[in-house]
Amino acid sequence: LWLAGCVLATHGLQAPTYLQAERISNPSAISTLYPRLSWRIDLLGNFTRNTSQEAYQLQVLDATSGKVAWDTGKEATTGVRCVVYAGQPLRVLSHYIWRVMWWSQTEISDWSSNATFSIGPIEAADWQNASVIASNSTQLRATFELKQHSVLRATAYILAPGCHVLQVNGQGMGDTFGQCPWLEYEHRMMYQTMDVTTAIMAGDNALGILLGNGFYLYAHYAEQPLLKLLIVVMYSDGSLQYITTNDGQDSRRGIWQQRSSYIIATDVFKGTTVDFRKYEAGWTLPSFVPSSVWAPATSGPPVNESIFIEAMRMQTSTQSPMISAVNVTVLPSEDAVFDFGANIVGSTAFHLAIPAGASISLAHGEFLNPNGSVNNTFPAGEPPTQIDTYFGAALASYPIQGIFAWHGFRYVQLHVSNWSSFQPSQDVLSAFKVNANLTQTAHIEHRDSGSFEHTIAVADMPDGAFLNLFNDIVVRTHLNNLAGALPTDCPTREKHGWLGDAQDVGESAMMTYDSVAIFEAFLRTIKDNQNDQGDVPAAVPSKHPKPALGESGRASDVTWSAAFPLITHWLYWYHNDVSIVKEMYPALVAYMANLDRLRVDAKDGLVDYYTWGDWCAVGPTVDVTPTTGPALAAFNWLLSVDAMVEMSTLVGNTTGAAYYAKLGQTMRPLYHKRFFNTTAGLYNGGFAFNTQTLTSGALRLNNTIPEEMKEQVWTNYEKTLTDFDGYLTFGSGGANHVLAQLSSHHHHAIAMSIMTKRDYPSFGHWLQLGATSCWENWSGQADDTHVRLPTHGHIFLCAGALLHQYQHVAGVRPLAPGFQKFAVKPLVLSLQGPSGTSFAFHSVFGQIDVSWDRKIIQQNMTGISLKVSVPVGTTAFVTVPKLSLPVSRLQIFESGTLVWAREKVVATPAGVMQVKAVTDGVLYEVGSGLYLFETNLA
Repeated sequence: LWLAGCVLATHGLQAPTYLQAERISNPSAISTLYPRLSWRIDLLGNFTRNTSQEAYQLQVLDATSGKVAWDTGKEATTGVRCVVYAGQPLRVLSHYIWRVMWWSQTEISDWSSNATFSIGPIEAADWQNASVIASNSTQLRATFELKQHSVLRATAYILAPGCHVLQVNGQGMGDTFGQCPWLEYEHRMMYQTMDVTTAIMAGDNALGILLGNGFYLYAHYAEQPLLKLLIVVMYSDGSLQYITTNDGQDSRRGIWQQRSSYIIATDVFKGTTVDFRKYEAGWTLPSFVPSSVWAPATSGPPVNESIFIEAMRMQTSTQSPMISAVNVTVLPSEDAVFDFGANIVGSTAFHLAIPAGASISLAHGEFLNPNGSVNNTFPAGEPPTQIDTYFGAALASYPIQGIFAWHGFRYVQLHVSNWSSFQPSQDVLSAFKVNANLTQTAHIEHRDSGSFEHTIAVADMPDGAFLNLFNDIVVRTHLNNLAGALPTDCPTREKHGWLGDAQDVGESAMMTYDSVAIFEAFLRTIKDNQNDQGDVPAAVPSKHPKPALGESGRASDVTWSAAFPLITHWLYWYHNDVSIVKEMYPALVAYMANLDRLRVDAKDGLVDYYTWGDWCAVGPTVDVTPTTGPALAAFNWLLSVDAMVEMSTLVGNTTGAAYYAKLGQTMRPLYHKRFFNTTAGLYNGGFAFNTQTLTSGALRLNNTIPEEMKEQVWTNYEKTLTDFDGYLTFGSGGANHVLAQLSSHHHHAIAMSIMTKRDYPSFGHWLQLGATSCWENWSGQADDTHVRLPTHGHIFLCAGALLHQYQHVAGVRPLAPGFQKFAVKPLVLSLQGPSGTSFAFHSVFGQIDVSWDRKIIQQNMTGISLKVSVPVGTTAFVTVPKLSLPVSRLQIFESGTLVWAREKVVATPAGVMQVKAVTDGVLYEVGSGLYLFETNLA
């Protein structure tokens, strides 16, 4: 199929991997004719050091015609892993195959495996006159006839804001649970694309669609669901047939009918109600004869032309295999409570047919009430939520599976009515996860010296085992809150895209999962919600009045809204892709200009608008919020100003870059003057107890603390931490900064002490109480912030602790966008923390591996073994720590060869570009390759 005469590589270099179009692997459809095509080079093992990508060749093939649409030829470039398509014009409703290869200084790789992408409908005309079906009837079917036998490909494009499930000829298509993204539907809708080739057949065919309310009707974007569908059938002779939603009677385009659905209620919070008495077996088969309850489908008005319609721009949600309960308890009420072992996001499947006249209800919750029943009330006193109800019928089939409403839960309470013979058992109910189909891109594991029982209590665990257990719940909570088109706050009470939560977790999420597409979609939703003044809401999507300046001309809480510029900047910094910066830049300028206008009237000229402050910190909210709010708002505004300097430069706005640079320089002394408490010698907003967050903010803002005061600030800061016995006090505002600043400023022992505490307030306190995911506050109990019980599925307090382990315990931090340059500086304690750590991270350039183990050289003298794998075309700055070894007697070996002794270089191994002594060890600048450093005593 490929162009004759192209290079056929059969050499030693591994082929590129992880090919993506628009940051998604093999997307079923994209809505741009100029897609970004990216790849990764993973050379694992002991490959030639200092290898770089000197050139690449990329080819794109039209899958239908077999013609090459783009061949770059040998493109000489050293740092490129992402290019924008620049070949012959791509065609809508068409499919493409692509591949890539690369050259090093001396060798050629094999071609990558083929990857694919398809172009879906972009303009209204691309939908081939498909009409909109809109009614309160949410069960629809269509029959159609295929005119030929030799089908090459059949693709369905389904626009159904809310939720939908498709069957073709009785065969489920895609995820049988139903996609339910939450978008700002007044501005943007997304269609899903499915390959239905294997489900259709020559002659008569039928399809059935179930529609759910999703967030589309929940948030009152409309009063009834809508459907717009196009199936493109391509025959082997190149001819096309279109099946569409329509109000005609042409069997080749589809004859549509509708009825009141057997799914009688769908609510993304309350749950789903299914009445099998209304169910008709075989209704999605062509042989089905509709009863009198079916009527011709009703066409509605077309989608408003101002609404942007595009293909799904993020990974779709997928359903996991079934999970069995670990325990079943029968309550005095005869309800059965199923424990699935850990908090998950998803639903349940019941494995018995429900007889006529009987019904069951399934209440899902994260924790239990004191009497053992499931708590599913948010907030307390409100009607319970997350309940799926099923009414049985004589012909009901099984398993009966949840649909259209995902729940956050560990426990499920099964209540049975009018079914006297029913006996609960472990095998009658299963759970399944529904998560975005994301690849985990970071893995960290700690080790301990000696051995211990894996069943040991949390309080007695060594630090490495404790951190591994803690990290399991953080990674789980990350995934539980990366659903649909949003990084959510929690999967139970709100399922909402709070900007403050997204800012707290953004960097950690971007390293832990391949979440670029979700965060890009999130930024577009923020932009869709921006008001005319430039302000953005604290949470999106927002059907409430757009976050106008409100009374007194105030803006949204800047600690929340600053997520807009900060996440944009992180996406560039972690992935080396400037496209999202270019896309968001005009909206970001409007956002910053609005704050600029407001700060004229603000105290000291600082932007200090707040609502929540250091949310969920230790201490009374009545004190924490007003005393931390202004400083946190100003801090996040200054971080945004700094980000705008680089982003303005990236888009070529040098005037803007200079303006923001001067603004940041001018405002820092004012920040110090206003928020530094001269009596306490700290940045504490006048609230002496909660000093961890505010002082960490000042430390994070370079050139803010006067040089002559830094030692005093650190002395006072350390005293407040030790006075509180090394426990944390920070809330959401400090969760991403306190640990990082302690470790960055030579106080890693205090950071590790905070990380590994086991009683209140600490992460360990959660684990002692049986947490399997991160909680909304430190106590897990109601307090003045939470008059209800807090949820057990919030990520904002714990994501920073995972990031801290990546960047300080393993020591891997980016020094250039995409980790093209990165630091490896593991912070190793001689007697505290884990005795070893292994970390693997899939950067956009390739996999970074770091593994270290401390070792006892002599009594009271600790050395290290440090193994580092540096991807092709990148540079690592590796600090080999001296730990407790005297500088004058420090020896360093690299792969068995002595390279440092008597405070000087003894040998320079291949790949090493520069060596110099630093305060805490020896710094090696190295190119790609595998390195093994070991310290010893001369």
